Order: sequence, then C-alpha cells, then structure tokens
Amino acid sequence: MVVLTVYGYDLSGKPTFYQSSGTVNNNSFAGSLAYYTGGTPFGGSWKSASLAGNAGQVTVNFTDSNSGTITFPGEIAKAISKFNWGTPCLSHMSQVADAHIVALLFGARRMSMRDER
Repeated sequence: MVVLTVYGYDLSGKPTFYQSSGTVNNNSFAGSLAYYTGGTPFGGSWKSASLAGNAGQVTVNFTDSNSGTITFPGEIAKAISKFNWGTPCLSHMSQVADAHIVALLFGARRMSMRDER
C-alpha cells in the first residue's frame, strides 16, 4: 500500500497539497494525483479541504527496499531514496508515542527526492 502526499505549487505558484494512494504491484505504483484546496489555516477554525481536481498520473518504481524513481505528471523520472529516521534507543522505547511504535513495526518510510539536473 502506498499513500503519497506532496506539498508543492501549481503552475501559478499557489501552494497545493497533492495526494495519491493504492497498491504496489511488481515493485511499482501508478495512480491519479489528486489536488486539494482550502482546509484549516493555522489558528483558524476547522475547515475540511476540498478535492479540486486531478493533476495527472504519478508513478513510483522501487528498484530495491531503499531506492527507486518517482515520475510526476509532465516531468521526467527523479531518483528517490529512503530517509533514515534513525533507530530509537530500546531503553527509551516506553517513552516513544504509540504512533511511532506502529510506524517502526510496520516499516513506515519517508522518501527523499534528489533533483539530478
């Protein structure tokens, strides 16, 4: 399962959240890249973001468990690699929030992208 969330900018320079999700098949993921507007501003009352449209297809190809490529709509493939969050000291494990423990147990990953132009 892949849940991909990207904070970026549209062609006019407006900040935008993009999201896609789905399953990985044969070390690859391809899905529609939805974008959203609105949402809760800092210090403001809760307000749901609204689906604004589809930016196109995003593709992720994993070459191994630590690296691969990502291709956003209208762009060339870019290298991605696993971001090393570090390993918590086991003696302090009881102080780690439950969410972090779940992330460690289920192999949550943050991938970083290198622009190799």
